[in-house]
Amino acid sequence: MPETMDTIHRKKLCLFISIASRMLENCDRDPKIIHIVLEDIEKLKRLKSVATSLSVSVTTDSIVSDPTDGLVLLFEFEANVRLKQYEDAVQTIQFVLEAILSREKIDFVRYARWMRILVTAALVRNKPAALPYFAQVIAYLKDMAKDQYPQDEIRYLMVVAWNEGIDYFQGSDLASARVWCEVALSFLQHIHGNKALECEMRETFRKICATKIPFDD
Repeated sequence: MPETMDTIHRKKLCLFISIASRMLENCDRDPKIIHIVLEDIEKLKRLKSVATSLSVSVTTDSIVSDPTDGLVLLFEFEANVRLKQYEDAVQTIQFVLEAILSREKIDFVRYARWMRILVTAALVRNKPAALPYFAQVIAYLKDMAKDQYPQDEIRYLMVVAWNEGIDYFQGSDLASARVWCEVALSFLQHIHGNKALECEMRETFRKICATKIPFDD
């Protein structure tokens, strides 16, 4: 008997309740339960494919407007992080960001929140690989996102990049320290009322650039 939209919606609701309850109640983070959650999420995706085949409008825009779909993506991200499957976690967030950017009017507030999650996951997985995400935001700040990107999110990215730079400097990796500090300074120009902070950061950066790279005897 072919699936009907009513049946699909009922199955989706049951799967969502199952996913949410397992994620919210699994305080001990049992890997077996996390795997079941990911299996249910895949079942949910297949149901959406069936709905699409029935010529029902199910697009990537739904993850922006449908809070249920957004929650499922967050659960998928959290499940992958709990299992230390960081590559899959990053791909989940990238899908969300692509959907947000595909809309005619981009919601940079929502984009910024998801980007924070992506940066956090990417830094755990591979710090150098996270640099393009910072560069992407900087590019948007210079163009479409000017005056639309939340100030607190710009500060967050600046602080994260600066701290990475200082960590590399303390580890004697001066080349990486300069790269990350330059990224932080790129965000600085988009933060309001930052004169004192800018002077302090630029002075520190000057000292970093003046530091000689030690050579082994």
